[in-house]
Amino acid sequence: MKKLLLTLMVLTITIFANGQDKNKVQAMIPGYEPNVDTIELADFLKISDLVLNDNGYSILGFDFTFTHDGYETTLRCHSSKLTENIKDSIIKLKEKDIKIIKIYFEHIVVKSKDDGKNIVIGPIFYRIKI
Repeated sequence: MKKLLLTLMVLTITIFANGQDKNKVQAMIPGYEPNVDTIELADFLKISDLVLNDNGYSILGFDFTFTHDGYETTLRCHSSKLTENIKDSIIKLKEKDIKIIKIYFEHIVVKSKDDGKNIVIGPIFYRIKI
């Protein structure tokens, strides 16, 4: 009985670990490390796309969120593109004498090129020096 329980436990852990490895798809801004780097405003304005670390997936959309003056603003994108609306919203913060803000990419929906399934991957953030 102990042998059977031990075998089932090892099998469960193995299945769980294999499932974890398959979901390590992460989004990023090219050239910057997520959750670590600070991006200068001029460099942020040159960025066109959010990219993935796995070519087996494509980005279908994401929420872009930032906080300013105690308010949170979320803009929904339906592709991998950083829209002009996003960039304009960040530029406007310069007028308010804000020095650094955190931006978040959340609810990032990606599509598998193998099986066509959509999954939501983990959020990422960066700081922007305005």
